Parts: sequence; C-alpha cells; structure tokens
Amino acid sequence: MDNTRCEELFFRIESEHINKILEFYNEVPAEIDWLKDVSIIMERMMHNLSLRPFGDYLKGCLFYSCGMDKRYPDHMSVPDEEYISIMREEFSRNGMAGVCSLENDSPANDEHFFKSLLRKENADRSIVFLLGFGLGMNENTTSDFLTKVIRQSDFNFKDAREAIYFYCLKNQLGYEGVKRYLKIYSELTPATETFAEKYYTSDIEKLYLTVESHEDFVELLAQLKAGTSISGYTKAEVFRNLLESLRQQAKLDKIAFYHDDFPEKDLSEESLDDVSLFAIEKYIYYSDTRNSHNNMMPNSSSIFSGKKWFLDTKLTRQNLSLMLEGKRSITRNDIITMVFLNEDLWLGEIDKPYERFMDFQYTVNDYLLMCRFAKFYPQNPYETFIGMCIASDNPQDTFKQIWSESFKVR
Repeated sequence: MDNTRCEELFFRIESEHINKILEFYNEVPAEIDWLKDVSIIMERMMHNLSLRPFGDYLKGCLFYSCGMDKRYPDHMSVPDEEYISIMREEFSRNGMAGVCSLENDSPANDEHFFKSLLRKENADRSIVFLLGFGLGMNENTTSDFLTKVIRQSDFNFKDAREAIYFYCLKNQLGYEGVKRYLKIYSELTPATETFAEKYYTSDIEKLYLTVESHEDFVELLAQLKAGTSISGYTKAEVFRNLLESLRQQAKLDKIAFYHDDFPEKDLSEESLDDVSLFAIEKYIYYSDTRNSHNNMMPNSSSIFSGKKWFLDTKLTRQNLSLMLEGKRSITRNDIITMVFLNEDLWLGEIDKPYERFMDFQYTVNDYLLMCRFAKFYPQNPYETFIGMCIASDNPQDTFKQIWSESFKVR
C-alpha cells in the first residue's frame, strides 16, 4: 500500500470539508437572520450530513494507493472482486494469509472476510490494526483510520499491545514482529525503575516516538509491565470539570432570572439551591423538546430519527447521571458538546464567524487531547453540525433551536 497517497487522501477530504463549512459564512447576508441560519443548517443535516461508511474509506484508500484511479473514474466504480483480490494479495505478501485477527491465528474464509470489510458501516480498533499490518500501512495511515475514520483515540501507549503495534508499524516489522514482541512482553520481568508517577500519557507517548533501538523499546515495555500508576487527566475528570463550569453558568443565569422577577430582593449564589441535572438539561435545551412528563422526547419523534450520530449526543439528565456514575461511556461528542456549551472557554474578543470557529478548534482540541481523543475533525457529521452552529449569528441559540425544530417538524 502506498501510504503517502492514503495520507494525501485524508488531507484532501479534511480540507474540502473545512471549506464547505466555511462556505456557510458566505451564504448568509450581511444582516444575518438567525432563523435562516437554522433552516440552512437543518436542510444540510437532512440531505448532506451522514456518516461515511468504514468500507467506503477502505475502498478510497485502496483505490488511490494501488493506482486504480488511472483505470476507473472513482472508487465506487471498481468491482468488489478487484478490491478483494488486492486485499488477499496484500495480506499474503505481508505474511497474514488467512489471518482474521491479531489476537489469534485462526484462519478466515478469505472471500467472506474481505467482502464483509468492504461492506462495514462501522469498525472497531482491532479491525484497524488488523488492516494496518495486513495492508502494509505505516503508523500515520493507521492513526488516520483510528482518529478520522472510526473516530476513536489514537494509539494508547499505556496498553502494551497497542504500544507494540505502533513500534512494529513504525519500523515496518510486520505481523511477525508483533508476535515476537508479544512473546517477549509475556516473558519480560517488570522493571525495577518505572515511569515516574508525574508522567502524563503524552510524556509516555514521546518516549515511544523517540525510541531508537530494540533494547530501548524492550526497556520501555518492562517499565510499562511494572504497572506504575501514571497520572494525568481522565475523561471522567475532564467531563466533570466541564459540567461544573456549565452548572455555574446555569446558576448565574438562574440568579439573573430571579433578580429580574424580584428586583427588591437581595439575591446571591448562596441563596439558591444547587443547580440540578434536570436544571442543566433545561438550560441546554428548549422546553418544547420535552413531553408532558418533562422527559426529552424519544428519538423516534425527531425528523432526524435516522441520524444516530446526532440523536445519541443528547445530554439528558439521565445520560448526565449515568456518565457521572461511570455507567455510560464518555465520547468525543460529549466533550465537544460540553466545550461548545461553555461558551466562555472559546468566545474571544473578536466575534466573527471565522475567528469563533478557529478559537473553538484550538480550545476543544486541548480538551480532546486531555482525554486521549483525536483532534476536532470537521469531516465527521456531528463536528460539521457544531461548526455550522458556531458560524451562525447566535451559536448556542442555534444549537437549541435546531434540537427544538427537529421535534416540532413531524
């Protein structure tokens, strides 16, 4: 596989999509009509935003990296049989004929296995790593698949298996290298000198990025096996901090509301009860998104009922509670939404669409990296939606109104 052409493909996709978002700034008149912004965004969400299937990305990379663009007009016009033939040849060339899992050597039915890869809507990390070695990807192309295609975090260097994957991809050691180092790790004596407790995950990552020899890498694995607790922010900590900031914001708005209604009273933060998760839900979404029982309406009631990538981001009080209790995983979209809602974090002095968009990207990337998530990637539909909200005249009101309208249209 020509990794350079794959990386160019991802860069082009990202650049084209950012330009599409930025075009939104030029579609509205000088005097921006907020409701027109909402209607434009909803129209785009309905007809232009959808998750690109994993198999589509895979075909695109094979199409360009294998020079098929010289024989076919686009990647969708290539017969599946030709893709299957190429993948079978690449797997065989890279010592993985019949291998369908890096966790074991169980043989696969080639025809069914490769055909299923081309038709996958979504894939997990294990499939990405399998393809990384089977198709001869380098660490950068594999990273692109992890962060931009399946929208997960990059290599986890605190996980010995993923650290070995990275080292073997970077040094083109292939599947045999993986088996070799997994065996070394299983027999390795934990180091007595371990990673300093003050090390953050990013510090550990730098060590793996700069390792120059087999001996140095094995020493890192020995330190990793020692099981030292490595400090750093967790997703839960980052989420709690963002939620607390939003809670304080909601509390101040609540005080302002009471002050407007009862100007004669001397109100302070202490005079009001703590803001509940239900109050936060009401602060995030307009009241007409809820039913007669005061619960947010079900996804089936939304005009976007087929767009799981959008509806699964609802920060209901139930979902917030489950995340705080560790019973529901915290996703990239949750962090992105919470940063967006905490407008004070990214709204700078110059309140223009482009500056807002750039300031938001800088800020949200800091929070995403704290959680070991990939950077903000506008190619993903939800991030496109957030980007268009930021480009509108009233970002957070636009966000609320779109949620509201999505339940009112039916």
